[in-house]
Amino acid sequence: MVDVNIVAGGNIAVLLSLEAERMGLTYRVTSLPLKSAFIYIVDAELCDGKRLDKGRTIAVNGGEDEEFQYALRWPFLISELRRMVYSILVNREMTEKAKDEPSGETGVYMALNSRSRSAVIADREIPLSPTEYLIFEALLKRRGEVLTYGELAELTEPGKSNKINVHVCFLRKKLEADGLKVIYSVRGKGFVIK
Repeated sequence: MVDVNIVAGGNIAVLLSLEAERMGLTYRVTSLPLKSAFIYIVDAELCDGKRLDKGRTIAVNGGEDEEFQYALRWPFLISELRRMVYSILVNREMTEKAKDEPSGETGVYMALNSRSRSAVIADREIPLSPTEYLIFEALLKRRGEVLTYGELAELTEPGKSNKINVHVCFLRKKLEADGLKVIYSVRGKGFVIK
């Protein structure tokens, strides 16, 4: 199974392939849609999208009369394409979590994009400094565990645990800009992502 099936040709196919690679997604470029793909990015001029799941399809060059949830007109911004892909992935992640959790409660999708060295929170990609990336990566890998000031300092600046508060403060401003609480302080100990 591939993450993305690109049904396009020429320069559009090349551009979409490069972007899928940058996002770390598995992809295939085909002339007809694959049944095993999770996301379809189709050139609506080349592919009849009526057989595709509209909630998992990004139509490029789609007409006004088509009912795709996600549509881009050429030329488009790569950031818009990324936002749409992440939105579909977040919906998949949330659906899978909802199936696994008996209470029906779901958390916020959080991930790292190692290629662009950024955080992905819900459907937003947020660029991080190298230090912020290291701190967020450590907290995310040990989600639910408190990382002490000393542990975080060893990752960034060994022996300077007093600077961790400053780095985490800048990281919080970026990640929590929408009012979403991501990083929690544990008084006298350190920080945690719940």
